[in-house]
Amino acid sequence: MKEGSLKFSKNKITRQRVIKLRVVIVMILSILLSKILFSLFGLQRIIKDTKTLANLFKNKNKISLNEFEIYKIFMRIKNFLKLKSCLKNCIALKIAYSALGYQVLIQSGVKLDKYSKLDGHAWIVYDEIPIIEADEEIDGYIKSFTI
Repeated sequence: MKEGSLKFSKNKITRQRVIKLRVVIVMILSILLSKILFSLFGLQRIIKDTKTLANLFKNKNKISLNEFEIYKIFMRIKNFLKLKSCLKNCIALKIAYSALGYQVLIQSGVKLDKYSKLDGHAWIVYDEIPIIEADEEIDGYIKSFTI
């Protein structure tokens, strides 16, 4: 192996690590912002502020990770921190994706569960494609609002 190609490989690996570290930092900050919003405001204000924050942190240049790789990193953080609320998670994701160069939407829906109780759920949509966990089922939900 030539010395130049080895150096190129090390630089590429280092660059990928820096990008992933940036994603982790952005995700953690977005989670904190989401928690602050929910501790201070009602849903109406949270929806408005989420749009404002996503626009404030908007980055026109996408990072080199795709939307699914970013989501996998978020899932690791979410599971480590034991975050449960789908809406809080989606708000954090919307802000983070915006900061990383992706413009996503939060889709919220409702349905009746097997006990006839109203169940709500939120998920991320990018280019009209839901970004969801493998075991997540969203087909039965009636869309109620989009952020």
